[in-house]
Amino acid sequence: MNEKKSNGFTALLLTLVVAVAVVFGVRMAGGTASQAAPAPGPGDGQGGAEAAGKYGVGTYTASGKGINGDDVTVTITIGEGDVITDVQVEGPGETPAIGGPAMEKLQAAILEAQSADVDTVASATVTSEAVITAAKDCLAQAEAAAGSGSGAAGASGAYKPGVYTHAEHGMNGDVTVTITIGDDGSIADVQIVGDQETPTIGGPAMEKLQAAILEAQSAEVDAIASATMTSNAAIKSAQACLDEAAN
Repeated sequence: MNEKKSNGFTALLLTLVVAVAVVFGVRMAGGTASQAAPAPGPGDGQGGAEAAGKYGVGTYTASGKGINGDDVTVTITIGEGDVITDVQVEGPGETPAIGGPAMEKLQAAILEAQSADVDTVASATVTSEAVITAAKDCLAQAEAAAGSGSGAAGASGAYKPGVYTHAEHGMNGDVTVTITIGDDGSIADVQIVGDQETPTIGGPAMEKLQAAILEAQSAEVDAIASATMTSNAAIKSAQACLDEAAN
C-alpha cells in the first residue's frame, strides 16, 4: 500500500515538473522571439541616417544652341531629396509651330523622368538637343553644388582662403570671374570681367551678378533675363571658382 502511494506521489511530482518545464520553456521562447526582433531604430539597416544627396537644393540655369543659333534656356529647380520640382524651357528664337510644342513636351518629359535622359522630339531635333544639353548642364551644376556644399559653405567657413579665377565663353567672348575667399571661409570679393560683351546689356548684367553672388555667398543666383548668355557664363565661372575653393 505504501509502495502504491509512493508511486502515485512520484508520478504526480513528475507531472508537475513537466508542466512547469513546459510553461517555463514557452515563456523563454516568447521572450527570445521578442528580443530577436526589436523595433527598427534610427541607425538600423535602411532606416538609418540618410545618405548625402546627389544634387544641391537650388535653381540652376543653362543654355544650348537652337535651330537658328539662338539660345534655348533651361531652368531646373531641385528640392529636398534630389527631386526635380520644376523645369522651365524658353527659346524665343525657335519656330513657334515646331520648336514651341517640342519645348513643352521636353519640359514635361524631364520633370516626369526626373532626368535629362529623355528622347528628342522627332520634328524638332535641333531644339530638342539644345534643351537636353542645357538640362544636363543644369544637373551637372546641381551635382557640383552638392559636392561643394555651395550656398552654405561660405557661411560655415568651408571654402579655403585664396583667390580663384575661371572663365566661360559668353555672348562674344570670355567672361572671367575672380572670387576672393577671406580667412573666415566666406566670399569676400567678386570681380566679373567680359570686355567683349555688349556694353549696354552684358555690362550691367555682370555688375548685377557680381553684387548678387557676393550677397548670396553662392553662385546659385538668377540669370539676368536680358543677358542670358553673359549671365550663364558668369554663373558657371563663379561655380567653378567655388568648386575649386571647396576641394
